[in-house]
This record gives sequence, structure tokens and C-alpha cells, in this order.
Amino acid sequence: MGRSRFHIAAASSLFGAFLLFLYFLSWNDPFSKGSPWLLREGWTCQTAQGSSPVCLPDRLELERGEQGRLTCWLPAQISQGDVLCFFFGKQRGSLQIGGQHVLSWGDQADPDSAKGQFVFLPLAPGDGGQPVQIDFTAALTCFPCWMSAVWVGPVQTVLHEIWRAAFGGLTLSLLVFLIGFISVVLSFYYHQSAKVATSIRFSGAFLLLLSVWGCFQTGLPGLFLSSTRLLVLMESIPLLGMPIFLVLTFRPLAGSFAFQQEYDSFFTLFTLYLLFALGADRLGLAPLPQLALWGILFLSIFVVYVGVFGFLDFHAEAAFSKPQRVLHSSLLLDATACVMLAVCFFAYFSTVHLRIPILGIGYTISAAITFLLLREMRTLLQIQEDLAQSRITLLLSQIKPHFLYNTLNSIRTLIRTDGEAADMLVYNFSRFLRSNMLSISTRELIPFTRELDHIRSYVRIEETCFPKLKVHFDIQAHNFNVPPLTIQPLVENAIKHGVLKQARGGSVCLRAYEDALYFCVEIEDDGVGFCVEQVSQGAGGHGLDNVKSRLEYQCGAQLSIASAPGKGCRAVVIFPKKGKGEDT
Repeated sequence: MGRSRFHIAAASSLFGAFLLFLYFLSWNDPFSKGSPWLLREGWTCQTAQGSSPVCLPDRLELERGEQGRLTCWLPAQISQGDVLCFFFGKQRGSLQIGGQHVLSWGDQADPDSAKGQFVFLPLAPGDGGQPVQIDFTAALTCFPCWMSAVWVGPVQTVLHEIWRAAFGGLTLSLLVFLIGFISVVLSFYYHQSAKVATSIRFSGAFLLLLSVWGCFQTGLPGLFLSSTRLLVLMESIPLLGMPIFLVLTFRPLAGSFAFQQEYDSFFTLFTLYLLFALGADRLGLAPLPQLALWGILFLSIFVVYVGVFGFLDFHAEAAFSKPQRVLHSSLLLDATACVMLAVCFFAYFSTVHLRIPILGIGYTISAAITFLLLREMRTLLQIQEDLAQSRITLLLSQIKPHFLYNTLNSIRTLIRTDGEAADMLVYNFSRFLRSNMLSISTRELIPFTRELDHIRSYVRIEETCFPKLKVHFDIQAHNFNVPPLTIQPLVENAIKHGVLKQARGGSVCLRAYEDALYFCVEIEDDGVGFCVEQVSQGAGGHGLDNVKSRLEYQCGAQLSIASAPGKGCRAVVIFPKKGKGEDT
């Protein structure tokens, strides 16, 4: 009861602090609160469609190459040392005061009157009450032309106002950058626990790109960078990269290889578009910002496609443990929250209205992502412990008194009749025990060749103890990784519960091969067989769920079993080449 009250009090305190922070942002935002240094009202915009009043900053509907004109009047009182400041970014245009041309930017920029991408034009007291005319040319098509705010006042005051205007977006961008960085770092530590943990890494990379784009949208880097080309690249590359990382974020959550191929198709399609965008920009066919903004459209199509066609298949959840189901749902919510956060960023930097509510939603989503990340880390730690326990369980199931008795009895018999065979059996038995001991402390994937050596040691022991058993190997591919103690239990299952349960004995065949997309391992026997439905419901005790779960969560592999009483058994494990199962 005391802990519950503490949690309620802590949550209430955090919520109160959050409301105070939003109030501070509202008071600090010059667009919401107003500023005596902000020349916002009284502007008239003239375009080919006509003339209309506007309030800056604003977005104007202009086609690429179309010209516009903004006119206004300077304040009557201008002091010595005052400047007129605005952000020109990627626009081309010129400025007139009192009918006199004073500045051009873009293709004919005057470097002496610009500080980075901001214009700081000194004013004289005689400029008070004079008309201001800004002629500009839209740089992009299909998207509104952004016109920044205009400040008039002392340089230090104007700089302070610029920082005030950018404070809300900048703090949100830095918070998202921190969350993304922590996600990427932690994912490298926990990625061996579950293959789906790579979703955390890619969602973190998505957040990093989103935060970089947000920082540049505040305009503050324009105070320090004078290279328009560099600013264009830093604003465009995140937009081009975010759809790719979003696809990679959702892909590990797909429950079947068919859906994963759909994600791969999206990934390939947008990678080709990325190459096309860079090439078109290089050749001068289209500007990179224009092509990058179309990446937002691709991102929207992908999100809708995922939602409508249900790429997030949950058919395998019944076989997952409780921590695995919690991790899967948390990752899905995390990926969805990343999409919602991107929507907040786009909305915040696309309008000057409702900025504080949008910021509030953005901070709330960021807090939710942080909470989900903490839950995912706790769950991954639990999965690590479960995987270690499952390996110990498999080890204990292999070293049973009956197996030890048969092996030692065979050694005792061979010592009297065939010393060399007894020596080889002791050697294989020691190698088998050593491999089992190493598997307990191994968290990472191991080469298939190492698992194959373990299988050969076990098979030689069983073939020595049971001469009617024959095991064949057909290894055509071996350059991939597997979780330890996953293939060997399947071979053991085929021998003990298949071949050795019939008096005439039988054979087991282990095959390994590859195609363009997968590595495949098959274990086939001609034993007594069993009912797959009964085993999947827990009958038989073959430990298949243990192996299947570790294959799925550690390297994204899928185990399928086909068997029937009296018809033997065939187990197939498929390792995707693009996943962690591939030896890179």
C-alpha cells in the first residue's frame, strides 16, 4: 500500500512538473506570447494569384520558381545599433528599404551582410517608418514556401529572441536524440538475447535522424553554417533515411518469412529511390530537398500499408513465453510511438499555430518511448536468464543416468575387446561433455561447424552403443551461425525417440544447404514417428518448444516438423541470410 502511494505521488509530481514546463514554454515562445521585437503583423503578400495579408512566419502556396513579394513598414522608432534579421535558408531573393535595394541572397548573396543563413542588416535611425519590401523565389514544388519571422532590434536582443523561438523545438530534438542514442547503445548489448531486439536499434537510429532534422528545422545551425549546400544535405539526408530505418524497425516484428519478404521489397524499393535522388541531385535534374520531402510520402504509404494489410503477424505468440510476448508488444508500441513522434515533428515545424499543444504531445510520446525502452531492457534481461536456464535444462536432459550407463558400459566392454575403439569412445564422450559445459556460458551465436562437431561426437557415441543405428551427413553449406544446443537436440530427438524405439534400428540423415535467401538444416529419420499435435500441446516431452523459441528469438530462424506415427520424422530449420544467422 505504501509503495502504491509513493508511485501515485511520484507520478503526480512528474505530471505537475510537466505542466509547469509547458507553461514555461508557452511564456517563452515569442510566437505564442508575442514579442515587441517581432515584426509579425502588417505584412502583405503579392503573388500571381493576387494580394493578401499574412502574419510571419507563415507558409505560402507557391510553385517552384514562382516569385512573390512581401511588404511591410518598419517601426517608427529605430535606434542606433538596431538590425533587421530574418532567416533566408534556401530561398533566393532581395531586400529593399525605402525603395532602395540593400541586399540580395541565394544565387547573388552578399556575404558581408549575412551571418550563416541569417540576415543581420544594420539599420539607421532614419529608416524608421520606411517601407520594407522582400522579393523572393520559391525553391521547391508541391510543398509550401516557408517564410521566416522578421525581427527588428539590438543584435543581442534579436539573438535572444531567436533562441527563445527555437527553444521548444530544440529541447524536444535533443531529448529525442538522447533517447535514440541510448536505444542504439543498449541494443548492441542485448541483441543476442532476441533477434527482435534489432528493432530497438533501428528505432533508435530513426529517432536520431528525426532529432537531427528537427535541430536543423529550428534554424539555429544557420547561425554558424554559411554553406547552403551543407544545410541542404543535413536537412535532406534525415528525410531520406527515416523511411529506411522505419522499415527495418517493423521488419523484425513480422511473424512469418512471407511478411519479411514484403518488408524487404519496401526496403529495396526505397533504397533504389535514395540512389535515384542522390543521382538526380548530382546531375541537376531535381533538387535534393524536393526529392527528400517525397520520402515523407513514402513513409506515410508504408505506415498505411502496414496497418491495412496487417504485416505484424502474431500467429506465433502462443508459443512464446510471457517475457517474449511482453517484449513483442512493447516493440510494436515503440515503433508506433516513433511514427507518432515524427508526425508531431512535422506538425510542429509546419505551423506556428498550436505549437505548445503539439510540443506537449511530443514530450508525452517521448516519455512513453522512454518507459517502453526501460520495459524492453528489463524484459530482455529476463529473456537472457530464461535462455540460460533453457540451456541448462537441455544439458540436464542430455546427461541422464541411462545415457551415462550405456556409454560407460560400452567403454567397459570395448576395453576388453577393442582398445582403440574404447579410446575413441572416451575421446568422443569427453568432447561431448566439454561442448555441453561450454554451451551453458555461451550467450552469442556459434558457427554451425562448432555445433556440427558437437553432433558428430554425440552420434559416434550412440553408433558405438547401438550398432543398428546409422547416421548420414550431407553438408553442403556451413558458413552461418546458430544458437548453441539447437540442432543437436533435434538429432538426439530423432535418434532416441525415433530410431531407437524400433527393434530393427534405422537411420538418420542430417543435411545442410543454402539457396538465395536462406540456410536450411534438415534432420530426417525413418523411426516410429509421433503425432505433432500432441507434442505441440506438451505431450511427449521432446523439448521442441525450448529449441523453437531459442531459434526464433536469437536468430530469427523457423523450425517446422512433419511426422506421423510409423512414418518417421522430418525437422527443418530455416535461417534467413539477412538476419543474425548469417556468418558475417
